[in-house]
Amino acid sequence: MIYLIDEKRLRQENYSWTTEKFDEYKEFIKPIYTKDELDNAKASIFSDQANIVLFHDSFFDTMYNKHEKNVDRIRQDIIQLSEKMKVVLFSGGTYNRIIKNENYASLPVEWIYKNLEFFTEQYRQQNEKLEHLAYGKNYEFEIIAQQRNELWKMLYKKKNSDTIPTNERFEFLVNNFLKIIGKEKELEKLTQESVEVGFFRYRINKLITLYIND
Repeated sequence: MIYLIDEKRLRQENYSWTTEKFDEYKEFIKPIYTKDELDNAKASIFSDQANIVLFHDSFFDTMYNKHEKNVDRIRQDIIQLSEKMKVVLFSGGTYNRIIKNENYASLPVEWIYKNLEFFTEQYRQQNEKLEHLAYGKNYEFEIIAQQRNELWKMLYKKKNSDTIPTNERFEFLVNNFLKIIGKEKELEKLTQESVEVGFFRYRINKLITLYIND
């Protein structure tokens, strides 16, 4: 079960997640709006490590959900829960999509609700990944584009005739990118000291094209 812990129904409705839509997915999504509802659901949440917790950052900030524990401590407890199951903290004040590992992510609220339907379909097929929630149907291409942008930042202001950086950070980014597209064997070719920026950019774009058309 996906436990969606968010105190505001209106926020959900603004993203087209109405009561009727939740009814369509009631077999897979359990929305929780109050502390009492959460207390009653705790046993069910902890009963199965296949369960997934999506927790809105401000849940305990509202007057009717006040908790005797410090709110920051509660957040840490929720993050620690990711040692056993998938956990996502989401907030309107979060702008970056951060996936720490296969069990924990921090996401902006808009991506939770925009991609929840696709994520639930994948969950139904036992194929859910936090990337599905963060990036939606085109998650692979979104991640590839994000990784390429990180590389481009390292090459900022460099001319095509300049040679690429030769530091651990750059090699790490290249290696990470190549793993995503299954081209790890290209690492040595693309990280030699003599490689020019122009060739590097051309080769990276070429590998992306080959991956997309494969």
